Amino acid sequence: DQGWSYARVPQPPSIWRGRDAVPTNIWRVMEVSSEETSAEKADASKAFDGDPRTFWHSEWSKRQAPYPHDLQIDLGTSLDVSGFRLLPRQTPPQNGRPRHFQLFLTRNPDDWGRPICEGDIPDSPDLFTAKFEPAKAHYMKLVVTDGHRTGEPFLALAEIGVAAGTLHREE
Repeated sequence: DQGWSYARVPQPPSIWRGRDAVPTNIWRVMEVSSEETSAEKADASKAFDGDPRTFWHSEWSKRQAPYPHDLQIDLGTSLDVSGFRLLPRQTPPQNGRPRHFQLFLTRNPDDWGRPICEGDIPDSPDLFTAKFEPAKAHYMKLVVTDGHRTGEPFLALAEIGVAAGTLHREE
């Protein structure tokens, strides 16, 4: 082994495991309320790049963009969506943890209608999953109305994803 040592390192958290995981490589940002692109590369597309070490961060260097923060995505194809997954920022400092969210799905980006799902996300770095009745969608809008730190306007999300068809429990 020529002096090399090997260690088993756990895989970083991922939302792309399981039969229901929808690939994000064809997703495209349509619109975003705020993103930090000056002081760091934390643009909205980092929220679905498949790397939990990168993240979308709301603007903070030139101005502190207030809540709500939203992100509109073209999913690249029409599909039945039955779940939503969100991974908060995984790197320090772990500011910008989302609290209340609304998720909209539609086939027509001119008519978002009512949220398909909404609720509170725990104050945790763990993967959050929400399940709902399957809905046909080509576009998705995530709205985060506030965060866990009172008075802090920041949002930082490592990854978001959706589940197709029936949502399966990850093992």
